[in-house]
Amino acid sequence: MFVLFVLFLLTSCNSDKKVQIRTAKAGFVGSKTCIECHQKEYKDWMGSDHQLAMNTPNPKSVVGDFNNTTHTFKGFTSKFYKKGDKYFVYTQGPEGKAEEYEIAYTFGVHPLQQYAIAFEKGRYQMLPIAWDTQTGSWYHMGEKIYKDMDIKPDDWLYWTNNGQNWNGMCAECHTTNYHKGYNPKTHNFHTTYSEINVSCEACHGPASKHNEWAAINEKERPEIANFGFSVKQKNLNTEQMLDQCAYCHTRRSGLADNKHTGNSYMDQFIPQLAKPPYFHVDGQILDEDYVFASFTQSKMHGNHVRCADCHDIHGLKLKKQGNGVCYQCHDQKKYANYSHHFHKGEKMKGLISNNGVYEQGNGTQCVDCHMPGNTYMGVDFRRDHSIRIPRPDLTHTIGTPNACTGCHTDKEAIWAENQIKKWYKHDPPLHYGTVFDAAEKLQQGADNQLIKLINTDSTANMVKAIAISYLPAYPTEQNAAIIEKEFTNPNPLIRYTAVRNYFHPNQEYYIKKIKPFLFDSIKSIRIEAAQQLSRITNIQLTKEYTKAYKNALAEYVTYLNYSADFAGSRQNSGNLYQNLKQYNLAIEEYKEAIRIDKFFIPAYINLAILYSQINQIEKAEGVLHNLINTGESGYEGYYYLGLVKSEQNKTNEAIKYLNEAAKINAEAPRIYYNLGLLYQKTGNKIEAEKALKQTLKISPENLDYLYALCYFYIQEKQFNNAETIAKEIIEKYPNQKIGYDLLKATQEK
Repeated sequence: MFVLFVLFLLTSCNSDKKVQIRTAKAGFVGSKTCIECHQKEYKDWMGSDHQLAMNTPNPKSVVGDFNNTTHTFKGFTSKFYKKGDKYFVYTQGPEGKAEEYEIAYTFGVHPLQQYAIAFEKGRYQMLPIAWDTQTGSWYHMGEKIYKDMDIKPDDWLYWTNNGQNWNGMCAECHTTNYHKGYNPKTHNFHTTYSEINVSCEACHGPASKHNEWAAINEKERPEIANFGFSVKQKNLNTEQMLDQCAYCHTRRSGLADNKHTGNSYMDQFIPQLAKPPYFHVDGQILDEDYVFASFTQSKMHGNHVRCADCHDIHGLKLKKQGNGVCYQCHDQKKYANYSHHFHKGEKMKGLISNNGVYEQGNGTQCVDCHMPGNTYMGVDFRRDHSIRIPRPDLTHTIGTPNACTGCHTDKEAIWAENQIKKWYKHDPPLHYGTVFDAAEKLQQGADNQLIKLINTDSTANMVKAIAISYLPAYPTEQNAAIIEKEFTNPNPLIRYTAVRNYFHPNQEYYIKKIKPFLFDSIKSIRIEAAQQLSRITNIQLTKEYTKAYKNALAEYVTYLNYSADFAGSRQNSGNLYQNLKQYNLAIEEYKEAIRIDKFFIPAYINLAILYSQINQIEKAEGVLHNLINTGESGYEGYYYLGLVKSEQNKTNEAIKYLNEAAKINAEAPRIYYNLGLLYQKTGNKIEAEKALKQTLKISPENLDYLYALCYFYIQEKQFNNAETIAKEIIEKYPNQKIGYDLLKATQEK
């Protein structure tokens, strides 16, 4: 008996021994290694938009008609055909010359399929003619998306140029384990991926360590975090799920290749705020947004709803049909009721949505009122995930769209507004869209409303971040303190936005407040702090902070080099090197921005300003003349030429160029501000007063313009006029000393 007991103990001890995992760092092994244990998930994934995100062309993957079909756009007929098992298109390429191109990749499958074509230096470009799977026909992006634009072969948006480049614009979210591989010196791409679509490891991370763990007998498996994955796998909260999904479902600027670490999304990219020009002023979708900026405005996000609560993780379809997805949380008896939606659900003939004619039951579908949408890529209807209450009252006050007249196209917004008031018996509450609209227009007192949004705990993080971004237009000590208070906010988007928009008149105090962010745990915040501090000439930091500053600057440069195939990144690199007084490098980067996009106006302006600063005036003027010659500059080329001439004391030439700028853009107050000062300099008092008044007609709240006109009146001894303006300044800016000083000057006449 004793012997048997000992044997039992020995057996038990042996069974408790855990096998050690040999893999130190996980690697990508492919989705086929997942099938054995995860058959259901794999089956759900097959046929999903993720699985069909990209492919090599073959009879199963190609849905477009390549059986000697054609498509004509602006007088040129493109041809689609096959040679053996390969697919070809004959169309206009670089410089508009017609050539034959072989299809390298299919891209997407529904509601459209695009096609990628290989070019030199490892570049792949997206063909502008796509297949509409809904109508079974070819269409050109120019006739659907860019119909109001004449895109010529030298335009950044032309299909063989950077605006339609697969490597930098598309591939990272349509493949797994993507590495961009761009060389900013040679302009070569060496782009790689481990799988041609969005496979298991694109979301779960590299699986080799997990597979080794899973192959061990269950009783002998060691305890291991996240089952061997670097990314958390179960019980994700809403923010953790965004960390996984948002990399691809966000309009953003990526900091580097996705490392699949499971870290905060702000460690991986910098998201675009939901504000103009990419969004309507109330946060509704306008340009493509890919969901994140919309969803993070919503009450759903505020109540911890996750992507997976509505969408199946692997198949991507909605978890329930129709309103069923909403009734998972919302009481069907309450909301599937005429007293809530006030629609009969009958077929509404002739009423048009962005997605075509409405069918039976519309008006009773939650998404029709709460998730209206836009059509992108010409044929792809996508719903707004800010999940908002229809606000036709905002349509006539701030000009934003509303779901009511989006459906009832034969009605005006005021009709819809009155209907809602009739139904619900009260006026709608204040909406942050009205606050942001006032801030866009620099209206007096808008900052007080912005502060209320920022200080309200229930304000969505995205909305709070947008409010912070508007405050620098109202540079008071109170507003600086409001931004400073958000430095301790745990949400990284808010903290980042606070660092980016912080201001303070005392430079030493500003440095003191910004430099701790060089040690922030979030990469985007560290590099933003470094960027802001780089603007301070001859900055002095202790040894500890100097090291952190250099490290953060290095991270910033790495980020800029990663996205150096974009004109905007080259522009930012030029700005950085100009701040650091590395002028030759700055000039090189500005020129590269112009090479990438010959119509990228900011690079011309900054290059001209830099040449002017280093006293290379002829080069500055040459750059601005080149900008004017592009035909795309608007007023900017003439405006800055005027400033350059003014700096040379060539006042009459400066006035000539500024007047040319005013002819092109009569709504730019800065033009008239500078004209007023120049006319005053020449003694032309009538034109000086006229120009300075025009600045206030366009921007009546601007303190600089109020001061300029008041000071002009004081100099001209028109003290009554000056007194009126001084009192206006005091009324609008009671905390600013300048108004009281000006009023005192008028009374000492």
